[in-house]
Amino acid sequence: MCLVVVASAAAVAQEDTREPGMIYATDEFGFKVVENAVYIHDLHATILHLLGLDHEKVTYRYSGRDFRLTDVAGNVVKEIMV
Repeated sequence: MCLVVVASAAAVAQEDTREPGMIYATDEFGFKVVENAVYIHDLHATILHLLGLDHEKVTYRYSGRDFRLTDVAGNVVKEIMV
């Protein structure tokens, strides 16, 4: 699952080959992401980072086991932050 995320003004001001305001590229039909995909775990990790929380340490207990909110796949996406 990929999400459309608009880049910050600082990223748009840089010399970039992508369309202004976008952080990834799709195929000609707009169906699949072909460059710089942002997945839901990455988006959750970025939101938690912006809230001042470490996404690798925020856990919840279920059935006697601790689970991370971003599972094992989340990474903070620096391109969408100002």
